[in-house]
Amino acid sequence: MICGSCHGARAEGEPRLDAPSLAGLPEEYLLRQLRYFRDGIRGAGQDEQGRQMRQILLDAVPSEEDWIAVVGYIHSLPAAVPPVTLRGDRRRGAELYASCAGCHGPRAEGNDAVKAPPLRWLPDWYIARQVNKFGTGQRGSAPEDVPGTQMRAAAATLHSDSDAPAVAAFIVTSLSR
Repeated sequence: MICGSCHGARAEGEPRLDAPSLAGLPEEYLLRQLRYFRDGIRGAGQDEQGRQMRQILLDAVPSEEDWIAVVGYIHSLPAAVPPVTLRGDRRRGAELYASCAGCHGPRAEGNDAVKAPPLRWLPDWYIARQVNKFGTGQRGSAPEDVPGTQMRAAAATLHSDSDAPAVAAFIVTSLSR
């Protein structure tokens, strides 16, 4: 399947391609994101990586039946602890993450009830980049993306360029291990 060429054969991700790890993410979350890419809810506007993902999805994996099979395979893979790549202020990250825990869980395990994915298996660089995309409106701007809209509001509470890396560093160094 073409997904492995960017996300890796074991869904471990590839930072050089801006492709996050997918192992450890819930099936329903992954399917929702694929539908968002298909429907233009993600992968529009200024989000270059999102536009690339949307185009790959539309060109190479247009069938939802194929998505279900791929997501089932990803779900069967063990999640790996992501490497530490950011040097954010973990203490500040812990303070900031306290407001994230209501949705993403005290151990970044996610919360299906509010459609918040687990963050503990995602790489720090990806977490920081996505928080920034929510903050700038590159993600979460579509009215039908209710969880994204909520995340946009949360990202708006971060006021410093160092806040997203601090949260991401805290998650990866303290909650993923």
